[in-house]
Amino acid sequence: MKIWRLIAGVLLATISCAPALAQQQSESYMTTYNNNFIIPNGVGAITAATLHPLLGWIIASSCNVVDPTNCPLSALSGATAGLPLIGAASGGGVTQGTKSGNTNAFATVTGTLTNGDCVSVNSGNFIDAGGPCTIGGGGGTVSSGLANQLAEYAANGTTVTGTFTPNFAATGNWFSDSGANIQRWNDRTFIGGGTVLDGMVTPISKDWLTAYTSTTIDGDWPANHSVLLVETEPSSAGDIVGGGATAFTGAAQSLYSTISNNGPQGVIGWCLNNNTTLATFCWGMYAEADRQNSTVSATYGMETDVRNLGNEVPLTPYNWGANDTVAQNLACGSGVSPTPNPCSAALSIVNNGAQFDAGIVFIDNSIKQIASQTSAIALPQSYEINWFNNTGAVIDSIYADGFGNLNLNTTGNLIISGVGGVSCTTGINTLSFRSLEGIVTHC
Repeated sequence: MKIWRLIAGVLLATISCAPALAQQQSESYMTTYNNNFIIPNGVGAITAATLHPLLGWIIASSCNVVDPTNCPLSALSGATAGLPLIGAASGGGVTQGTKSGNTNAFATVTGTLTNGDCVSVNSGNFIDAGGPCTIGGGGGTVSSGLANQLAEYAANGTTVTGTFTPNFAATGNWFSDSGANIQRWNDRTFIGGGTVLDGMVTPISKDWLTAYTSTTIDGDWPANHSVLLVETEPSSAGDIVGGGATAFTGAAQSLYSTISNNGPQGVIGWCLNNNTTLATFCWGMYAEADRQNSTVSATYGMETDVRNLGNEVPLTPYNWGANDTVAQNLACGSGVSPTPNPCSAALSIVNNGAQFDAGIVFIDNSIKQIASQTSAIALPQSYEINWFNNTGAVIDSIYADGFGNLNLNTTGNLIISGVGGVSCTTGINTLSFRSLEGIVTHC
């Protein structure tokens, strides 16, 4: 005999003993299947607690509330409080599940959940977050971006978006303790064409500068020993002026200065030669330019230009530093304490594997004439031009003293080349030697 028919018989027997009560329960608390009372509808007096003691000895297998051909309730009579009922793996019945937490709240899902993705909450529903969860931090969403874009928080929150250029809004402050934002990049940074360099001790992937210097005595040090490496790249051919672009630009202006007799610097190079055990060299700034062939034009190791849009201020050895405009200023001592020792030279011209055709060349029309004087070289009185022998001794000199005398000092003879300029025999040859104030010979 079917189990549910037994259940119906028991219920009907109960109804026949109390027809009024049975009628009330059939209308309020029970449902029917093929005109038989089979299961409580979840409210009222007929519950698992009241039904199990009555029917638990009859039913001993799984229960299908739709098709009651195999419907045990004995499992319900031994259920653990607080655990949910779920569909059984087989048999079309129900079984008792477990909970991951300690509450009786159950979540609903919007859409489809993807295995491995993180879950977000939307209006109380679980929804796929569109990607794996983050490890630590505040989580959040990474929006779609393009290759090589940098990520930033476009607004307060947990969403990261892609942007081509970092947007660091200016705070209007300079020092960090005044509220300024300080961006710090440690170790080394490669930019532009320099990104090709792998930065290894012995580079395998080389930037174009390292590929060139590796064939010379310089090796890989110019690029691979730089904290900040900036190189132009093939895309620089698209520079609007067609000049191949510029690797690095430093610029400053005095518009924001708040004190006089001081000013900003476009670029600063600084080297402290402070090794205490090795005889090291040190360059505050180094520039090199190599002319590779005869097709290219002029090549300059360094050019310094100035532009004067103010009043003209002629410079003399006794008038310096007052509104003058100087292309290059060579100084010793740095203007700081303690007082340093004298520096070796303001300028040295060296054979570093090759010679110059000339030491100092003044291009025609490069020096303006002032008061009938064209000062190619301006010296204060008593400053000498000296000639040395290979032992370091001065052998000849020329200088002007404080009395307007031009002094020629020589350890040998004073030779004036010409066609018999001055001789004891013929005197002065006025065609080849002239003196505005005369000359006295001692023969």
